[in-house]
Parts: sequence; C-alpha cells; structure tokens
Amino acid sequence: MVDSKSNIAELEFYDALARLRNAGMGVAAIYFTLKDTDIVDQKPNFISAIQKLVADKLMEYFDFQSGDCVFICKNMAPSLFASIQDYVTKLFLLSAEKIRLFRFESDFESLLRIARNIRDKHQTTDKVEKKEQKDLPLSPEYLDAILHNIMGFNILHFLRRQEAVRLSGKAVEGIFYEYFTSIGEIKKQIAPKVDILSNKWLFQYLSRFLDLRMLSIAKDLFMHTKKCVSLNLNIETLSTFEFDNFLDQKPDNVSLIAEVQLFDIIENPKAYCRARDLLRRTGNKILIDSLQPISFNYIDLNKYDADFYKLLMPIRDMNDDESEMLKLGMSTIDPEKIIMMRVEKKNTLIWGLENNITRFQGYLIDDLVASACKKRCSLETCSKRECRARKERIWGKIREACEHPELLDEIFENNLGISA
Repeated sequence: MVDSKSNIAELEFYDALARLRNAGMGVAAIYFTLKDTDIVDQKPNFISAIQKLVADKLMEYFDFQSGDCVFICKNMAPSLFASIQDYVTKLFLLSAEKIRLFRFESDFESLLRIARNIRDKHQTTDKVEKKEQKDLPLSPEYLDAILHNIMGFNILHFLRRQEAVRLSGKAVEGIFYEYFTSIGEIKKQIAPKVDILSNKWLFQYLSRFLDLRMLSIAKDLFMHTKKCVSLNLNIETLSTFEFDNFLDQKPDNVSLIAEVQLFDIIENPKAYCRARDLLRRTGNKILIDSLQPISFNYIDLNKYDADFYKLLMPIRDMNDDESEMLKLGMSTIDPEKIIMMRVEKKNTLIWGLENNITRFQGYLIDDLVASACKKRCSLETCSKRECRARKERIWGKIREACEHPELLDEIFENNLGISA
C-alpha cells in the first residue's frame, strides 16, 4: 500500500489513477474536501480514523497540501461507504456534500479530471512555493533533537494556564486553573523550522513526553494553585507511574481534573473507564474536552459518565436553528456538568446563562479575571493586558514584572460585581 504524505502527493495521485484504471470491479475512491474546515487542525486523527474504518480494503491514500485527501479502496460496498459517511459527519462534523464517492467502473473519468486539475495546479504553483522557506516535516531525527532540547529547557518557560469560573447571580467563583504547554512557544524556541504537527504518530509521542514533563513539575503547579488543577492529558498517561506519583504529591486541599479528548476515548474506551474510576477513587474528576455542539446531538455522551463536558462554542454567533439543536442535544445532560469554553463574546456568555450553564472559560473570562486582579491591586502602573499575561504564567520575566505576584495565584470568589 502506498502512503503518500508529501508535497508530491498531487503528482502521485494522477499517476496512481493511470496505473489503476483497470483495477477491476469494486474499486472506488472516497474524496474528502477538508479545505477551510476545522478538520485540517486534526488531520492526523482524521486520516487514522478513516484508515481503521476501511482496514484491509485500503489500497492507497493521498494527503494534499490543500487539506483535501482521498482514499482508494477495493471492495467498496455501499454499506461501508454509508458507515464512513455517518461516522465522519457525526464525529468530525463534516457535511455530507464534502464526502464524495467515485466508483472506477462508472466515475473514473470524472475522478481523473479532478486528479489532472490537482496536478496542473500544483505544477503551476510549485516554482513559486520553492522560493519560500517552508517548515520541514517532523521526522524521527528531528523529534529526537526536540526531545533532547526540551530536556535542557525549564518546562515552566512553556507553561500557560487559564482559569475557569462559575457565575452565580452577581458573583464569580473560580473553579480551577487549566495548565497546558504552549506548542507555539515550543516551536518558536526549540524547532522554529520544523512543522511539529505534520506527523501524527511522532507528534503523539511528543505530546506524551510533554505530559510526563508536566507531571514532573507537580510541586510548582500545586505551589501556585490553591483550589483545583486541571491538566489536558493523553489517556495513556493516566496509567503511568508518573501520574500515580503526581497524585501522591497532591496536597489534600487541592483537587485534580484530568481533561481527555473524545477521540482518545473512542480509540481506547477501557483505558478511559479505568482512568475515570481511578480518579474518582482518589477524590478527583475527569472531563471530556473540546466537544463541538453537534457532538451533543449525535453522540450519547452520558454513557461515558464524565464529571464535566467542555462545550467548544463556535466563534461566530449561532443561528436560531443551530441554537435550538444545541439546546436539544444538551437537554439530557445536567447543566452543572457543562463548561462552555472559548467564550470570547458577551453574547456567548449570555446564551450560556440563559440555558442554565454557569461554568465558563475563554478570553472574555480572562478579561473579567484580570479586571478583578487589578481591582485588588493598589498599583495603577500595569494595564489589564499586562495583568492577564502575568496571570497566565507561574514563572518567567513577564510574571516577575508584577509587584504583587501573590494576587496572580488567587482563585477569585464572590469578588466581581457584574450582572448576569
């Protein structure tokens, strides 16, 4: 099987079709139009999912620079295509019109025209692209160098945090600090010329490595957190010695929330259940992160029995139909378990409050918290923007510029006079 993931996939696709023209009955290509969709940001997970669905029927696949991809398969039964289409529309929220099936016995010429257009466009722009410096794809050699360099860096340099709050009437109660490593900062400082997202498997290894580095600074996290620490971790990390050691170091007055991805849960449900039960036995909680609105309509989230579900709100305002659909999807889940993330506009916050959601996280919340911090500070020398940047760090020059760093670690309770 050919796995074409390079800047010449556009050329190899056309050549492959010419070679497979007479491949026989049942051969078909599934073309996914992913350009300008959110899936581009999770492309490795998408490709891995399709590979598992088609399994041994996969002959070749091509991943184009435009974001689109195509899978050529043998013995493509209508039922298999229907199941792929259903899976992708529900889990990855890709509309059905962006999933096209081309059967070689009836649609080959149409597919060949598409391949020819892709090839010709690539050849036209290739000379221009070569003039620009492009990031190098992540390779085992580059990954090894990145890991070695990370070991030499203070991981606190890459650490960021964001507070989540609960709104009740006119009061704001901080509920946890979510800590995460800044991939952008790691790339800038350690691998500025490497596309560290270009290889799913190598990036996943890097992600797990960063998990362990995060767990290794337990003392620093707990020193700067007075209530609850939230960490976004791979499910596999939750069964490691390092995670057990992290729990052992946790003070009794601080709790932990482990945030995991729905895709990881679907990939390894048994590991998820073990991790969830372990967390609860030790007085901690589990959260399913970054759930798109449509996930609440097409997936029975209650079967995962999580303590919290993070709703990833769209950047644009929802129309009436989308709003009603989301309300219906959330109706089976206790609103006290829902945390709205990416709250960037007042309209989003109001929508949540009107639908009995009280827990929020996002840039708008960051501004509210920074305003509260400045209100408690006696100095007028820093701006709200500076205060926010200092509050999201627990180490480094930006934080050290604050003359009252003890205020930066406060979890605020009943301190904002804002109206719901």
